[in-house]
Amino acid sequence: MKYKTKDGEKLDAICARHYGFTNNSFENVLFDPKNYDLTTADVFTAGIEFELPMIKPDEKKQTNSLWD
Repeated sequence: MKYKTKDGEKLDAICARHYGFTNNSFENVLFDPKNYDLTTADVFTAGIEFELPMIKPDEKKQTNSLWD
């Protein structure tokens, strides 16, 4: 699903609202190849487009981590 940011949004809040959970959804969005150029800015400006990949409930515990 394509998503376009509104001014002042944060990726973790977008993920929580879209997926209903935050556990690894942030990392799943950042590691999606379609989001290669997505910035990790703390707060987005309006109009940034990126992909919110489909995450099945059993994929919540994916092993990707930003801090490895």
